[in-house]
Amino acid sequence: MSLKFIQTHEASRDCTAPYDVVLDKPYTITEFIHEVLTTRPNEWGQFNIRQKGSNWLDRMAVVEYRYGKMENRDWEKIVASLPIEEVKARGGWSAMDYDLIIKE
Repeated sequence: MSLKFIQTHEASRDCTAPYDVVLDKPYTITEFIHEVLTTRPNEWGQFNIRQKGSNWLDRMAVVEYRYGKMENRDWEKIVASLPIEEVKARGGWSAMDYDLIIKE
């Protein structure tokens, strides 16, 4: 995976920072989650899936993950094949949360 993480602001007191994630190719929700789980197996956190233009709390689904495995799969029927338009991330050390933004 050649995702590129570009830090967009300084790290906060808890040593986490926000990132823009530059995708190396088009991804669906399922493809991106699989890519992170297989290439970054020491991470844990969540994937927040939402439509472009919606606020952070207005999520379509939340997928929690831990060390290469998903904690829940109820999201797959709803959003699995939707294409991702943009990815934002926030974290540090081994914790990383991703905002997967799909087209409106």
